[in-house]
Amino acid sequence: MRAVTMLCALACAVAMTAAAAAGEPRATSSNVCSDPGSSPACNVCAACCHSFIPSGTACDSCAREKCVPAPTPSPPVPNTGQRLIVDTDMGFDVDDAVAVCLANALHDAGKVNLLAVVHDTGCELGIGAVSAINHFYGHDNVTLGAWKGRYGGDCNKHYGATDGQNQYLSRVIAKMPGPVTSYNQAMLGTDAYRKALATAPNASVNIASIGMPTNLADLLATKADAYSPLSGYDLVAAKVNKIVFMDGMYNFGCAAGNIGPSYDCYGNAQTALKMPPGVSLVFSTKGENPDIYTGSGVMASHPDSSPCKEALKNWCCNPNGKWGSTGRLSWDPITVMIAAMDVGSVYEKEVDVGTQVTADPSGEEHFFGNGTRNARTDFNDGNAPAKIRQAIDYYLDTVVPGRRPGWSPHTGDNCWPGHGATDLEKCPSCSAGPPMTIASCEDLCSKMAGCTAVTVQVSGAAKGMYDCYRKKDVDLGKCDHGTSFDTYTYDTKV
Repeated sequence: MRAVTMLCALACAVAMTAAAAAGEPRATSSNVCSDPGSSPACNVCAACCHSFIPSGTACDSCAREKCVPAPTPSPPVPNTGQRLIVDTDMGFDVDDAVAVCLANALHDAGKVNLLAVVHDTGCELGIGAVSAINHFYGHDNVTLGAWKGRYGGDCNKHYGATDGQNQYLSRVIAKMPGPVTSYNQAMLGTDAYRKALATAPNASVNIASIGMPTNLADLLATKADAYSPLSGYDLVAAKVNKIVFMDGMYNFGCAAGNIGPSYDCYGNAQTALKMPPGVSLVFSTKGENPDIYTGSGVMASHPDSSPCKEALKNWCCNPNGKWGSTGRLSWDPITVMIAAMDVGSVYEKEVDVGTQVTADPSGEEHFFGNGTRNARTDFNDGNAPAKIRQAIDYYLDTVVPGRRPGWSPHTGDNCWPGHGATDLEKCPSCSAGPPMTIASCEDLCSKMAGCTAVTVQVSGAAKGMYDCYRKKDVDLGKCDHGTSFDTYTYDTKV
């Protein structure tokens, strides 16, 4: 298709030059073609606008079409949210999947600027599921990295009474894959950290550590490279404001043997806690006892193409004997919320402020003394657990995949000529391009003069993607409701 487009553009340009030399008048029309060049010649213009002019169109009609360069794209709206990196052991438990979905939803809501997501066990499929989630939300530009050590290297092996790490990873990757499907296609986790941190302003990045501290321990030992002249320790000192750990000996103790012998994970917590003194270490202690379940609403609010929904649907059951479709205990989502929007966002407070913390090689923590920026967390009051659940589920359920600042979703609304909108595509059934993410569809609208909305429908040709139709003159009250389409309006235009 790219070669055809280039040939069309060349043909239009040549015909335009010939027409100008002959003194032929330029055709006029409000129709816009994405290829450059213009010609009143029917056959050339039809080739140039081949994607938009139905076959068999009469030459005298075609000759009135005008091919013009696409408008200059509008500059992207900057994301001013808290810069965030998520470090996850996704696979063994499903709260990691919920947490990464939450981070993407917070990015769409403008609450965070998601710089990177890294996976921290040796399971090669873990980063593939992360990529699938980012892809679903239209965030393929988020940097991905993976730890590639021996620990946790067998995704499928069951240890003791566990179900292993591949409880949903391969299903998600097979049904709704992202650009990366295994760690063989991803950079090292330490490289992803260095890439993301190097370009960030000083003291601007928060990290949600919801898995093993393998990447963090290795990061501190890295040396100057193409990303930064600083050592890992100095890079963290310069760029990182806060690290929020999902607390407890489970992660620091290499998952208590649930995904295999500790191997090269052993002792990493002891190393990872030796952070520069200017970095605040916050230890999130909540999620269970009392139990705080989140994510159950995803089963209704997300389409079947959602990897968040797929992961919950296929996960079961430790330690409560419940399927993920009923939600999951919220250790990791709470940690992400605190890293994104501080403790107040989950109705908690910091306690033991200033505490020092160390860990044994086995992962057992010791809190003592004062004189640091560190803290632990606790509930504000007895109503906090219910409020935490509501706060997390709000972002998971009501921020529609593809939603970005300035765009509003109207689920089930189909807006078309005579039904609340004017089409901007060349024919009613023509999509703006191949199946794409909602975010990509919105970008195409932003680049088109006069476009104020898009109507999308799940594509039958590509899993997890959408057919895109650009609109103007939208009157939502006149659109069809309760359909298989969704419409997104750009708030500053409509």
